[in-house]
Amino acid sequence: MWQINDALNLQYGLRWDIPEVGTKPAYNAGFAQAFGMPNNNTINGHSVLEPRLSFNYTFDTALPTQLRGGIGLFMGATPAVWQSNPFTNNGINVVTYTAYNQATGGPLSSNPYN
Repeated sequence: MWQINDALNLQYGLRWDIPEVGTKPAYNAGFAQAFGMPNNNTINGHSVLEPRLSFNYTFDTALPTQLRGGIGLFMGATPAVWQSNPFTNNGINVVTYTAYNQATGGPLSSNPYN
C-alpha cells in the first residue's frame, strides 16, 4: 500500500496463477485422426500474471465518504467441461434425437405465450 496523502491510498499487487491438471487423458488415436491434434494435451505450465491496482480516496466532509476503485487482470475458473471432455468423450461419437409435432396433432404443442 502506498499512502500518497491523508486522503488518498493506492494499493497494488501481482497474482501468478499456474493451472494444473492432475492426470492426462488417455490418448485417443481416432480423435487425433479426425481432428488433426491429440486429445491428451492439458493446460499444465501455462501460467498467467495478473497485475492489479486500486485506490481509496476519503473526502473531507462532515459525513465519512469514500470513493474506491480499481483495475486489473483477473482469471476465472475454466468451465469444467473443457477440462473433462478429453477424459470422458472421444469427440467422434454423436447421438442425434429428432422430435417433431405431426400435422395430425400429437403430445407436443407450442406455448403461444412463450
